[in-house]
Amino acid sequence: MKRMNKQNIKQQKDMHSDLLCFIICTFPFFTVETFWYTLGCRH
Repeated sequence: MKRMNKQNIKQQKDMHSDLLCFIICTFPFFTVETFWYTLGCRH
């Protein structure tokens, strides 16, 4: 039971780091897109 719980925590950690990696990889593109979009709206 305890061993299974430990494995589950590790799995959640891995999932969390994957999500963080995904956000870090995609966030710059979103900010650039939003930046150009707002810039285009102002003109």
